[in-house]
Amino acid sequence: MKPKYLKLVKHTNGVYYLQGKLLGKSIRESTRTRDYHEACLMAVHRELDALRLATGANDYLNPLFSECVRHYEKHVRYSRKNQGIVDRLNQWFSGYAIADIDQEDINAFVVENFTRRGLAKSTIERNLNTFQAIRNHAVRNKMVVQDRLPFINYERVSKHEHRMTIVDKSVRDQIISTTDNPVRDVLVFLWYTGSRIGCTLNRSWSDRCDNGIRLYTVKGGRNKLRQRREYVVPEVPELTAMLNRRLMEARKSSGFQVTDKIFNVSDTTVREELARVCESLSIKDFLPHDIRHCFGTYLAQDKVGIEVIADLMGHDSLESTRKYINHVRDDLARQMRGALSKPVNAGVVVAISSSA
Repeated sequence: MKPKYLKLVKHTNGVYYLQGKLLGKSIRESTRTRDYHEACLMAVHRELDALRLATGANDYLNPLFSECVRHYEKHVRYSRKNQGIVDRLNQWFSGYAIADIDQEDINAFVVENFTRRGLAKSTIERNLNTFQAIRNHAVRNKMVVQDRLPFINYERVSKHEHRMTIVDKSVRDQIISTTDNPVRDVLVFLWYTGSRIGCTLNRSWSDRCDNGIRLYTVKGGRNKLRQRREYVVPEVPELTAMLNRRLMEARKSSGFQVTDKIFNVSDTTVREELARVCESLSIKDFLPHDIRHCFGTYLAQDKVGIEVIADLMGHDSLESTRKYINHVRDDLARQMRGALSKPVNAGVVVAISSSA
């Protein structure tokens, strides 16, 4: 089947482009394929889409959310992490028409998937951003009219403004002792390395070296080249004991390899178990990334230099490290008040004034 109004033009890189006019509008779009028959099929569908839009068919202007997701997955390139978010949205709203999803449906989705499981607000925002991206993609591709979509409102949380909770070392021991395995071992790794949760769950046995455990940090923002840089954190006795025990258990299983991951547990499992334990201990707003802040704060309280803390946390800038140890300022203020309130030796004052 060949298109009637559009022409297929082959680019120098082998990709076919659609060119022509539909309903008085000039069209020049890439099919993103080098296969001629697939490009013809896309051109025919493009013409049918224009005809359906011109007739104003209600069933076309309000497709199912699952149809919009399929079109989004086919034409948009996104990271592997967002694939899980797209699957979660598709599973929850698959039976809904996209123009029928309103604020109440979004609130129910947030409560059931995130609020009751104690997940971070930044995680909620990533899911709702992807939901908005799917709706915008449907509007751009004339699958639905933007005026028919209800307004969706949600709180935007900046990753640099979320609350950080610092707990005492005795509370840390309570959290670790109350947590069930294998999440307990994950928390031990987080407490004694200060790594991020994603870095921790990606560690393998080959990352252990003579100097400690190899971790990594990712540099660059959304529009920059993301670079991965490795650094090493020495192992403390508590961490070494836990890793040796897990290594002995892993070697007993058949097919053991040093490239196997240390922890076979998901990010969501760790967050849910930590939320359960913190709720039983009456600790509010404590997340896995807060453990990284505790790591930097503990070192700063023990008078470790900020340059050393930056090396142990994988920071290239001391400004980044200061964000993790800003809770030490309260201790510094108390020390200053204590030092400045002490009486000054009168003999020292006289000696200084006489020399002047």
